[in-house]
Amino acid sequence: GHYEKHVAFSVTRQVAETLRRRGVKVIMTRASDVFISLDRRVQIANKTRPHLFVSIHADAARNTRARGYTVYYPRRAKKLSPSHRAGKAVAGKLASLNCHRRGVRKHDKNLRVLEKTRCPAILVELGYLSNRTESRLLNRAAYQRALAGAIAEAIVNHLNPTKIAAARQNPAR
Repeated sequence: GHYEKHVAFSVTRQVAETLRRRGVKVIMTRASDVFISLDRRVQIANKTRPHLFVSIHADAARNTRARGYTVYYPRRAKKLSPSHRAGKAVAGKLASLNCHRRGVRKHDKNLRVLEKTRCPAILVELGYLSNRTESRLLNRAAYQRALAGAIAEAIVNHLNPTKIAAARQNPAR
C-alpha cells in the first residue's frame, strides 16, 4: 500500500527546499507527479551541467528482509572521483540517522541517470519498501524530514569543501 513515488518525491522536495534555503541553485527534473523519461532527465542534466546530479528513490526486493539505504555512483567513476566522494558524503550523513546501511557502491546495472550524465552523479536508495518495518519508517513524515536533512547537509558539504575546511581551521567564525 506504500508507493515509492510518495516517499521519494516527498524527500526530494524537502532536499530541494533545504538546498535553496542554503543558497544552492536547484534544478528539478520532476517538479510534479508527472513521469519524465530517464532519457529526458539525462538531457536536462547534460544541458544544465550541474555540479552534482542526485536521483532519490526507495528500493524493493523479493527478499522482504532486505533493508537499508544504498548510495550508488556510476560504474565508470573511479574511487575518489567527485561522484564517489558525493556518495560517501551522503552515506556518511545518512549513517548519523542510525538506520541500516548498505554503503556506497558502483551500480552493477547500466542505469541511465548514472551512466549517461556528463556530470558527477549519485543515486540514493532510501531503504526498502518491501520490508514492512522499513516501509512504515519511510512513510513517516519525521523520518522523511530526517532523510532530507541528512542528504541536503551532505550535498552542501560536498559542494563547499573550501568553506568547510576554513570552518574547521577557524571554529570561532
